[in-house]
Amino acid sequence: MNLQQENILWKLTLFFIIFQLLKITVAQTNASNNSVAMSNEEILDRISEFVNSADFDEQLRGITLTRQWLSLPNKTNFEKDFIKRGFLPILVNGLEAANTKLQYECAVVLGFFTEGDHVDAVVKADSIVPLVDLVGSSDNKVAEVSAIVLGQIITQSTEYRDQCVDAGIAKAFAKRMNDAKSSINLLRHITYASANICYDKSSPPTKEIANILLPGLVRLVHHEDSEILKETLTAISYIGRGNLIQMVKESGVAKSVILLLNHKNPEIKLAAIDVLGNISGGTDEDTQYILDIGVLPSVEKFLNHPNKKLNKEGVWFLINFLAGTKEQIQQIFDAGYIPLAIKHLRSGDFATQQKAAKCMLNVAVYGSEKHLSIIIDKNVIPALSSYMKAVEDNKEDKVIELGLQAIEKIILYAPKRIEGILEQLFKYEGIDVLKRLTKHKSEPVKNLSQYILDSLAVTENTVNFYNHEIHDEI
Repeated sequence: MNLQQENILWKLTLFFIIFQLLKITVAQTNASNNSVAMSNEEILDRISEFVNSADFDEQLRGITLTRQWLSLPNKTNFEKDFIKRGFLPILVNGLEAANTKLQYECAVVLGFFTEGDHVDAVVKADSIVPLVDLVGSSDNKVAEVSAIVLGQIITQSTEYRDQCVDAGIAKAFAKRMNDAKSSINLLRHITYASANICYDKSSPPTKEIANILLPGLVRLVHHEDSEILKETLTAISYIGRGNLIQMVKESGVAKSVILLLNHKNPEIKLAAIDVLGNISGGTDEDTQYILDIGVLPSVEKFLNHPNKKLNKEGVWFLINFLAGTKEQIQQIFDAGYIPLAIKHLRSGDFATQQKAAKCMLNVAVYGSEKHLSIIIDKNVIPALSSYMKAVEDNKEDKVIELGLQAIEKIILYAPKRIEGILEQLFKYEGIDVLKRLTKHKSEPVKNLSQYILDSLAVTENTVNFYNHEIHDEI
């Protein structure tokens, strides 16, 4: 629909609202002359009369007109006017009515309120319990809009999320996930809301709630709708953090998720690798489980993909394996992914470079002397020099410290390679960065930079010598 068509549509809708208001009033004689002259205040007054009517049909008509009015362009700021006129208790009562048409209209208007920054008012009107009840409505449209409103409430705060949980939202969602009659739109809204129930890392869902939601989510991993699939995977990835990793692992969903790493939709690829990455971030046994089910061959497409987000997630995915046992680290080396990680460290997207720096730090800390020697041979020092040049002015000290720690650990655990490391740091301007960072405002950055220079026995004479050597090469 183009802009001209949209303008025509909203003008027709506005005309219809005014026509309906005038048609139903007793003052019909001059309706045709005055219809276009009604002020916003007059329209709101007239709608309010209908909404507050004791007559069911008039009340339904008034709430329908409210929904139509709020759907017009530039009318969203009128939500507060409807709230001031006492609409909220009437709308919440309408949710509990036996008439599905009224339930639908009331839920839609509440959705306009929650979308328009009035979530607090909607919650205080005791809307959560009836909205949760309507998720189970036999009318999918009523269930859909109820799930939308609940999703908006959940995202507002952890407190409101918990109120929804206490009202039984997890059981209501789980039932609809397993209901063959649930519409695609309903499942989209339910999976979106489920992901937000599990989102807060500082206040994750309880084991009981995760246990209610997970079976339905596992079932939806096989759904063909991309939006449902993405939100389902997102919800599972959030559940699969911290102390709930084992629950996700035991569900067996990981084997199905691996297949989605090759999905044509990049967003689904990203959501799928998040699920597997979170599981691998548990114990060494969890890490090995992900390796054993055959995930590694699919990672290559992430590392070589033109999509930078996929690159970043691919490199991030390697971090946990490179912090595992030496045997697990060897599997990453055997897969041929270390040169690709170093490539991203040297010239990748900035966010990807950070993940790659963490990979190299993990190799230095957890790997063997052989692993360390390989990354040095694969030019990790030039890549780290490039990274340090990119981050030395970054406002986040942790980003700088990450590169410094990687260099420090490589020097510490590869003492036989010191001379070659020093030569490469000079050649690729890493030493220059380290010298500048000894004057950094951050004490940890300053001290670590000086420690590295001292470890390399870098003096002014050394600097002059290597600068002379490099000049001669040129």
